[in-house]
Amino acid sequence: VEPSRALVPTQEPPAHPWHATWAFGLVPDGWGGTRLLVRSRSIRPPGLTGFLADLGGELFDPVTLIMTKRMLVGIRARAELAHQRGLRNRATVAELRAA
Repeated sequence: VEPSRALVPTQEPPAHPWHATWAFGLVPDGWGGTRLLVRSRSIRPPGLTGFLADLGGELFDPVTLIMTKRMLVGIRARAELAHQRGLRNRATVAELRAA
């Protein structure tokens, strides 16, 4: 975690069948705004388990794409609402939901 810049959750065995990261980063866009970048990466185990995980990953890629897009659209809407209302870094979920 890099406060106000990046959040990188991870998962790894034994809690999960593979090593993976999901990174969320805030970067200046060069025009006075900010972009939210999302990246994920995983390393699957060798053998049948890894093969099945790869196959499942390929089958679910379209679903993951749709879910990630909807998540980013929701984050953008809440960020723009917070900006419009003058809320800054300390806006709570309850305040944003009450909108």
